Amino acid sequence: MNGAALTIAVRRAQLGVAAFTALSAVVGGILLVIGGLTGGSGGMSIPLSVLSGTPFRSFLWPGVILVLVVGGTQVLAVVLQLRRSAWTAAAMAVAGFALVIWMFAEVALLPGIDALQVFYFALGVAQLVLLAAVLGVLPQIAVRPRRVRTPRVRHAL
Repeated sequence: MNGAALTIAVRRAQLGVAAFTALSAVVGGILLVIGGLTGGSGGMSIPLSVLSGTPFRSFLWPGVILVLVVGGTQVLAVVLQLRRSAWTAAAMAVAGFALVIWMFAEVALLPGIDALQVFYFALGVAQLVLLAAVLGVLPQIAVRPRRVRTPRVRHAL
């Protein structure tokens, strides 16, 4: 894979991570907001008791934060990348860090760690690593074409 093809593949992976995260953060946040308004967890089978010891009494504000901060930054990053904006890298950085910080806060505030928290933390890290690759911060790992040795021809003069 040459350098241009690698860059395209990395950008597509970056877009896929951001789009998936945007969709899941917006849907999950909306469900939490609904749960916060109805006194439950929006059908996500999370007991209200997990919020004991946190500053939240319901899932309303965590849902709002998830939709606006995590989902909003991811949606913005996707839109900017699709429009090929000069601000795409900045938006991807903000979105990746927002997701990583959200996961740190979730782990710090809630009891225990589950597989979804690890998965979304890994997505945030992957988003930042892909961004670093696009920006050229990480050395490119590309398959270099084989050098073809051409025989030297001696000219008889």
